[in-house]
Amino acid sequence: MSKNNISATLEDTAVANINDAIAAIRTNLPFLVNLTPGQRHTLAHAGTKGQGIIQDSMTFAAQHPEALPASFNSAEFAKDGALNAAYAPVVAAIALLNQDVTDTMISLQSDLYSEFLDVYAFAQANNRNGAYDTFIQAVKSRFAHSTKPALAPAAKA
Repeated sequence: MSKNNISATLEDTAVANINDAIAAIRTNLPFLVNLTPGQRHTLAHAGTKGQGIIQDSMTFAAQHPEALPASFNSAEFAKDGALNAAYAPVVAAIALLNQDVTDTMISLQSDLYSEFLDVYAFAQANNRNGAYDTFIQAVKSRFAHSTKPALAPAAKA
């Protein structure tokens, strides 16, 4: 018998509440963007290690505006820094939730697959008079391996 990692139910009202909460998050983050893989690749990435130098540059810009050209938008730079400070903990919390949601789904799918294997084994073991042949054959055909033509041996040089 399989080990059952997840034993729970998810009521319709809970699903509706979750979807409402996700909609509320999206409403409260109206600046969210959806980048293409190419855009993700081409954008500059500061990462965790770069945050210190960015903070230092924000302090420098605030203390020495004369060092910056008139075309540099110091107000937008400060606004971006404030957004980063407020947004980073939100991102961390959502990332942790995403990891928990993903791990739970992996565990649930593992439970289902292990239970499927049990059902299949039980059907095979108890297939008296071919009563379960349709199910057994459906499973076998679903997992049938296609035969690949054998590769010709490499010619010796």
